[in-house]
Amino acid sequence: MAAITESKKVSVAMKLNNGTTATGAVKTASVNLGSLNKAAFDADKALNIVNALAPCFDRMLHIVEKTEVSQLSEE
Repeated sequence: MAAITESKKVSVAMKLNNGTTATGAVKTASVNLGSLNKAAFDADKALNIVNALAPCFDRMLHIVEKTEVSQLSEE
């Protein structure tokens, strides 16, 4: 049987630099943009929003993560 993948949710999170651990790894604080319209998602527009918001925080932007949740089923 063939598998079917159905996209359920897309979200974007800003990971802000929140210092370092004793071993030197970066600690992050997450600011989530929430669930976004999966049909209309545009990575460029999401980054434009992130870049507009980043100066509003007292922490520096470390990384931007996109999370997509999909449901798998069989035909």
